[in-house]
This record gives sequence, structure tokens and C-alpha cells, in this order.
Amino acid sequence: MPRPVHLVAAGHAHPDRVLTSAELERTVPGLASGWSEKYLGMHSRRVLGVEGRVSDLLVGAVDDALAEVGWTGDSLDAIVCGTVFPDQVVPGSASYVACVHNPSAVAFDVSAACASFIYALSTVGGLLQTDGFTRAAVCSAEHPTAYADYTDPRSCVFFGDAAGAVLCTTETSTVPSFEVVDIALNGDHEFPEKVFVPRNGTFRSDGRYSFAEVLRLGSDVIATLLERNDVDPGSIAGSVMHQASERVLEELSRHSGMPLERQWHNFEWAGNQSAAGVVTAFSAGWKQHHPHLVPGDHVVLAAVGGGYTGAAALLRWRA
Repeated sequence: MPRPVHLVAAGHAHPDRVLTSAELERTVPGLASGWSEKYLGMHSRRVLGVEGRVSDLLVGAVDDALAEVGWTGDSLDAIVCGTVFPDQVVPGSASYVACVHNPSAVAFDVSAACASFIYALSTVGGLLQTDGFTRAAVCSAEHPTAYADYTDPRSCVFFGDAAGAVLCTTETSTVPSFEVVDIALNGDHEFPEKVFVPRNGTFRSDGRYSFAEVLRLGSDVIATLLERNDVDPGSIAGSVMHQASERVLEELSRHSGMPLERQWHNFEWAGNQSAAGVVTAFSAGWKQHHPHLVPGDHVVLAAVGGGYTGAAALLRWRA
């Protein structure tokens, strides 16, 4: 039988620089006053400077998680980073964490657009069933502002930079943890270039088409996950969606039946952080809400990325 995988800690890191919607309205041609707040629910986002490196945030997020549970970095057997907006093509972002904590660890990146973190979590779940792997870091480090066009309101207004991480193990947990109950994946790759970032280019998206795909794939993958585990969506203690916008989160909640008031989110001040948004909001939500969780409570993570890639994970609280 597969060994249960437990998430024993989480960490996150955001840049210090705050970019407000008001600042964007003063500098981006064609961006209407109040548009970000009204249609996205975002009043600010966190951004790296020109010389900033998201891999530095990533190391900080992993350090945050290690401190939470008291592990040392050299105990990590594997480090997998889900990312689509890294600092560079090579080396992978996971290599920087390994360089700091365990240079001999298995370390690599996984890319599935904004669903990359959950795809990485699924990948690590398989690794931890393999002999020689008992502890792993699953992380995401995203620098989408480096690929945004700040002359185009359809590109730059959404994004913020961030990194987050969770620590996983198949060891018997001695601390309160989340057990990974199940992960579901889906996709629709009929029109992959509806979301497109060319090499050395900037982000482009068919927003209307992408919105419909996010709702369809997101609702379907959540329904699949909950139905095959016989979980009532109304009973979910917490849900963490890709932090795209207020409207996306409202519609996904309505379509899935999971209570909107139990969502854990940070998009309103951190922006759309691509794949990192799920893990940063989960990490902060875990720290905030764990005193109110009871054993057996379920939390759902879900995201849809360009391409299109869908993913959802069902976690169960164990105290």
C-alpha cells in the first residue's frame, strides 16, 4: 500500500516593494481609475526590483517552513519547485534551495503554468513512495512581473512576485499535519496559445476564453476530487484557489459549492502570483486558521494554468 504523505509545515516569502493600483493607474496608459479594485479586487501587489531574484525568496520560504517544524535542510531527500516564471531557464529554481541546504538532494523544477505547485506536489507524492525518499520540500517561486508589459493594462495589472513551500514526509508525524488524501489533474490543450509568453517576450492572454476555461476545468477537477472521496463541498473547512482575482474565486466557489467565506486568500494585497499564489495563501492560512481546525477537517487546493492545466488536492487535518 502507498505510504501516507503528510505536509508538516509551510512557509512563504514576498518582496518588500508594494506596487499599488493607484500607482499603476498613474503610469499605465488606458488603465481606468478604480478598475483593479472593482474588477480584480486588488489594491496592491508585491514586486521584485530590477535586480531582485525570486530564487532568494524561495530559499527564504523554505527556511520559514524548516523553522516551523525544526527540520534541518540537510535532511531533505528531494526538492521540487513548481514554476513557470523563474529567474532563468537554467539552472532550475530548486537547485538554489539544494545549494543552500543539501547539495546532494534530488532537485528539479516542474512547469504546468499556474497549476505548477499542485503538479509538483503530485510528483513528490510519487517520489516519496520510492526507496530512499522520506522527506521533501515542494515549493513554488514565481517572478511574473519580469514578463509583464507595463504599457499594457491587460498584462501588468494582475501580477505580483512571491515564493512558498511545504515540507512533506512519509514518516509518522509527531506534529499536527495535513495528510494528502488525493490529487486530481485534468487539462484541455486544444488552444494552448490562448495564454502565451514567448521567449524574451511578455505575457499575453485571451482573457475571456481563459476565464471560461478556469471555471470549467477548475470546477470539474474539484468535483472529481470530492466525488471520488465522498466529501461534501459544503463541509470543506478551507479552500485555496489560484489567486487570480476576486471574481474568479467567487465564481469557482459558486460552481464548486465550497463556501466562499472559508477561502484562504491573499490576492487583494499580493496580486496574481501565478503558481506561487496557492502555496503562499495556503501557508498564511495554515498559520492563521490551524487553532480552529479539528482532526478530520478537509482543505482543498486548486488551480488552473495556461495550456490549459487543471489540478486539485484534498488534504485532511491531523492533530
